[in-house]
Amino acid sequence: MKIQHILLSFVAAATMTAHADSFLTVGDMPNGIKFLPAPPDSVSLRYVNDWNMYLWGKAVRKTARGTQAKNDNAISAAYICRDFSGAMGMQMSKAKTPEIYALVNKVVGDATNAVTTTKEHYMRKPPFTQFKESTMMVSSDASLAQKGSYASAHACVGWAVGLILAEINIDHQDTILHRGYQYGESRVIVGAHYESDVDAGRVLATGAVARLHADETFMEQLKKAKDEFRNIVDGITTVTATDDDDDESYYDINGIRIDGPRQGLYIHNKQKIMGR
Repeated sequence: MKIQHILLSFVAAATMTAHADSFLTVGDMPNGIKFLPAPPDSVSLRYVNDWNMYLWGKAVRKTARGTQAKNDNAISAAYICRDFSGAMGMQMSKAKTPEIYALVNKVVGDATNAVTTTKEHYMRKPPFTQFKESTMMVSSDASLAQKGSYASAHACVGWAVGLILAEINIDHQDTILHRGYQYGESRVIVGAHYESDVDAGRVLATGAVARLHADETFMEQLKKAKDEFRNIVDGITTVTATDDDDDESYYDINGIRIDGPRQGLYIHNKQKIMGR
C-alpha cells in the first residue's frame, strides 16, 4: 500500500505540475468530457459525415494537398513556425523570432495537454484501425492505433497556434486562421482522425486559449512575442535611393531591390507595407 501511495503521488505531481514545454498542466485545462458530446456511434448521422469525410480525404491523398497533409504530421514548434511563416507574412524560427518561437513551443504543449483527458476517457479507435486500412504514414500506424482518436491533438495545436498568431498579426489573421484550420484538416486526409475528432480538437483549442489568457506567465510571453513582431515590422530602416531610383522602386526589408509587391514585408515609396 505504501508503494502504491508513493506511485500515485508521483502521478498526481506530474499531472499538476506545468511541464517545461507548456504554460499549464492537463488539470488546468477545460475538461472536454464535461462539455463536448461523446464521439458519434456508427448509427448516427454524425458518423455518416465522418465516413464521407474519410472518403474525401482518401480521394485527395495523391494531390498537392495530400502531400501537405502528410508533412503536417510533424507537430514540433520548429515545423509549425516554418510552415506558418507564409501565412504570417514573415519568417519565423528559433533564431529569427526567438520570442514567438518560445510562445509557440509552449502552446504546442498546452494544446496537447488540452486533449489528454478527453482522449484517455473515450479511447476511440482511429478510422484507419476501424476500417483495417493504413494512414499515409504507415510507419506511425502502430503507435497511432494505441492512442485515442477523439479529440485530435494536431487539430487542437493547429487551431490554438492559429488563434494566437492571428492575435499577434491581425493584418494576416485570415491567412493564419486558414492555415491553422488546414493543419487539423490534414488529419482527416491522412486517415489518422475522423472529422468529428478534428472538430472536437478545435473546440478544445478555443477553450485552451481562453484559459491561457488567464495565466500571467503566458500573457508575459505573449507580450514579448507581440513586441518582437512589432519591432520586426517597425524596425525596417529607410532605404536611401540612388540617383537613378524613383518612388516607384520596391525593396525587401534588407534594402535590396525587388521586382514588385510580394507577400510579407516590403518597402515602396519609403513606406513599409505588409503584402498579402
